[in-house]
Formats: sequence, structure tokens, C-alpha cells
Amino acid sequence: MAQNTNTINVYDSTLFVIGYYIFIENDNYGIILDIDHTTKTITFENSTTKTYIIDTNISMEGVFINNIEIPKNMKTFTGGDAKIGVITYLPTQTELLIQYNNKENYDKYFSFYIEYLY
Repeated sequence: MAQNTNTINVYDSTLFVIGYYIFIENDNYGIILDIDHTTKTITFENSTTKTYIIDTNISMEGVFINNIEIPKNMKTFTGGDAKIGVITYLPTQTELLIQYNNKENYDKYFSFYIEYLY
């Protein structure tokens, strides 16, 4: 793949998801903006900064909540919720990561749960 492009051709375009971050090797090129399944072309946010060889590793990362501030007086915060009858899919082998930057002068405690229904 050439340098200074924001599109790539892939072997299987059905593996990609619009809105996920795309990584080529370990380089983050922003959000996937478009997928053309006919030409198997992926368009993403930022142009590449170097040239990659064929068969270079490409991965994705889904960010569902980003850059959120939790008010000081809030005792609980729900990051995702679904009502009975609403299905939220989590694809197999998906890694979940929570990052929090504590800007206060005291420790905070977090707990979370994932409910799995089958």
C-alpha cells in the first residue's frame, strides 16, 4: 500500500465495520468511513504515513463511548443499557477495554458488569 492514501484494498471487506478505528500494523489511521464491498476497498479518516507491504496486519478497535466526563456529584453512571427485547450484539473474540483518567485528588472505585443472555 502506498504512502499518503486513505483507502486500502482488502481480501475480505465483510470483516470490517464502519465507525471502528483501523490500525495498519500498530499505526492508528482513524475511523473507517466507508466500505465498498464490490471493489473490497476500505476508506478511513487519516492518510497513511508510510508504505506497507502486501499482507501487512490490519486490525480494528471499536470505541463506543469516548472522551466523556462524569460529573463530581454523580454516584452511578451507566455506560450502556438495553431493555428486554432489545438485542446488543458483541462479536466473538471482541476485547473490552475501559480506560479512566482520574483528575481528582482522591481514589475512586469502579465496578461494572456484563449481562449475558442466551
